[in-house]
Amino acid sequence: MRKAYDSQYDLWELPIADIEFDPKDRDDIPTVLMGLQALYVDAKIREKIFEILERYVRPEVDHLHGRPGMDLWRIFVLAVVMTTLNCDIDRLTNLANHHRTLRQMLGHADFSDRTRYQRQTLIDHISLLTEEALLEINEAVVECTNAHMRD
Repeated sequence: MRKAYDSQYDLWELPIADIEFDPKDRDDIPTVLMGLQALYVDAKIREKIFEILERYVRPEVDHLHGRPGMDLWRIFVLAVVMTTLNCDIDRLTNLANHHRTLRQMLGHADFSDRTRYQRQTLIDHISLLTEEALLEINEAVVECTNAHMRD
């Protein structure tokens, strides 16, 4: 069973829409995360992204039964971060385990959340998201953005 994302927030967990960024930060990671935040808060784009992800991420698996896997939002965030930063799996593992804002974007609370990602887990999950899927998502985002601009 794989969920798109967990919309039920835990105690101390910051909603993705409320994540704040330092406007003076010139690093590339906050820029990527701000883009992901913008996609997440736009319900129309978010639903389109999850529709595409559900078709590409193990479509043969019954999403309603069985062992829960990493949710689609986390897979998407980690794949986008890895692709955009052009980083290897070791850097991504380090970021997923130690970068505060990325962890917030993944839905982890700052306080008391001890979730850690293993290198192989990230390899297994991110490999489910093909370049074809990311290109389709990119096209859908551009299409939705253009539609918003026309409205």
